Amino acid sequence: MTRLDSIKELGIIGSTDILRNVLVGIFWLYVANILEPKEYGEISYLISIASIGAIFTSVATENVITVYAAKKIEIVKILSVISIITSVFGSVLLILLFDRIDIGILSIGLVLNNIGIGHILGRKEFVNYSKFMFIQKGLTIILGLVAIHFFSYEGLIFAIGFSYIIFIIRIVKITRESKLNISLLKEKWKFISENYLMMLVGAAINQLDKILIMPMLGLVVLGNYSLAIQILVILNSLSAIVFKFILPQDSTNISTRNIKKYLIIISIGISILGFFTLPEIISSFFPKYIGAIDAIKILSLEVVPSSIIAILTSKFLSLEKSKIILIANGIGLITLIVGIIILGPIYGIVGLATAYLLSTISTAIFTGYYYKKYL
Repeated sequence: MTRLDSIKELGIIGSTDILRNVLVGIFWLYVANILEPKEYGEISYLISIASIGAIFTSVATENVITVYAAKKIEIVKILSVISIITSVFGSVLLILLFDRIDIGILSIGLVLNNIGIGHILGRKEFVNYSKFMFIQKGLTIILGLVAIHFFSYEGLIFAIGFSYIIFIIRIVKITRESKLNISLLKEKWKFISENYLMMLVGAAINQLDKILIMPMLGLVVLGNYSLAIQILVILNSLSAIVFKFILPQDSTNISTRNIKKYLIIISIGISILGFFTLPEIISSFFPKYIGAIDAIKILSLEVVPSSIIAILTSKFLSLEKSKIILIANGIGLITLIVGIIILGPIYGIVGLATAYLLSTISTAIFTGYYYKKYL
């Protein structure tokens, strides 16, 4: 790959994700502004339940699909078929347990999203990635606004779930182009199972905090915390963009050293800028969420270790050495849970944000230690 090709492809992913994150970020900030913190907290809680359901039922993680699609290993189809079947059963279970059809639909949609995006990135079809992302996020915004203004804020869950229907097109392509090679499951099971466990741990880190906070501190605190996390997602957009680009490149032994170096430098700038400027922005535009200001300052410091994790995770996954990432994420999860339980009741939302930051730092330290030791 020439440097020009690299810049072009990264530019496609980058411009897509930046614009997507800006649009979706504005949408969720708008939602937060018109809803009460309690209502916003409830939406976050329901999305977390659907997300955890999707993670448990999806054997095919996005990263596994990306790696094997990039290496052109004929295992994508069987993984996709198994994941879709199990996601349907999981959706039915969620509907029965919580008596809500919307979280069941969203759970299936998230599984379709993971398979579709993983395959597109693995094939390095970055233009198609751009198309699918804009259509899906456009549907989220349009259907979401319709749901809020004409039905109920709870209709947002339905809107998000139905927005993923676009990925059925990609699933059909996978089933037509790939072979149903069941024998490869046994050969690649170690990497698949480790990534599945890693995905479970990652989902717990991203979603379990909200599940714990709701009964401990209530929906109002959860609403403020969810807004802080939403802003952190925006701050971490660059590392997410770069990860999607470097994983298929690392998987095919194409150097991305300079891109990784620039990511760290820019992440430091984002962290500093967020720490000093975001409190003023929140107090001016989101007066109902003043309680989130201190948490946002703390979470701004999470951007740099998060970027380091993205870089190291890509390298380990490209070598199909996911066990180290699994252990690192497990350490981060334990740190998060202990931090929420201990610091949350004492320091409130500040304690929750501190627990999240410590979780990311511990994961980065462990991953970095093994990177220096083995690579």
